[in-house]
Amino acid sequence: MKTILTLILSSFALATAHAEQPLEEILRKRDAVLSELLEIAKTSHKEGRTTEVEVHEASLRLYSFRRDAAKSQAERIKWQEQIVTAEKAAAADVKPRIAIGVLTPKDALLAEERILTAEQRLAELRLKE
Repeated sequence: MKTILTLILSSFALATAHAEQPLEEILRKRDAVLSELLEIAKTSHKEGRTTEVEVHEASLRLYSFRRDAAKSQAERIKWQEQIVTAEKAAAADVKPRIAIGVLTPKDALLAEERILTAEQRLAELRLKE
């Protein structure tokens, strides 16, 4: 009985140690994967094999992850500012696309909503400073 209890406690201690260490490893790996996806999207866009939309989406995934994984409020704000900038850049591309018939006025409203959502999140983060 004592051996079983010792084995259970040892297993629990080992599991707890593994639970803490892998989180940092997961975060590191996820950052590396998202960074690589962004680089692939940028390269593919330069080569004409993908759209600016895919670069934008890859950027947002990376910036959002970094914001959410940030250890300080200042870092969260920095990454949210990047998201606002990315949303504004994407929205600037909407009007010319509406003019040539690729996008609709609804797309402009959706782009504006994404900017406002990003700005709201930024304002909320700044209030927590």
